[in-house]
Amino acid sequence: MIRVLLVENNPDDAKLALDLLQETEKGQIEVTHVERLSNALHRLGRESYDAILMDRAVVDTHGLDTLDLIQAALGRMPIVVLGEKDDEAADRQMIQHGAQ
Repeated sequence: MIRVLLVENNPDDAKLALDLLQETEKGQIEVTHVERLSNALHRLGRESYDAILMDRAVVDTHGLDTLDLIQAALGRMPIVVLGEKDDEAADRQMIQHGAQ
């Protein structure tokens, strides 16, 4: 079982990600969805996950701040960042800070 923490504040985007993940590996991926970074950090302190899938702009932080806070809480864990195609510079910065 692969445990994924989805950090996404847009309900439509969260549903799309959940549907795609659950369709990909039927029964092999368990997804926990939270809307805020504070909720993600709380869960990461109590539960273990194999990967994080997060929006670049969650409600209570933004961009590199989000990534830096999660990495400080986790150390090394795959973090996949979702975002709009409109900001390639921000995408490059996220990758330089450890995002996939």
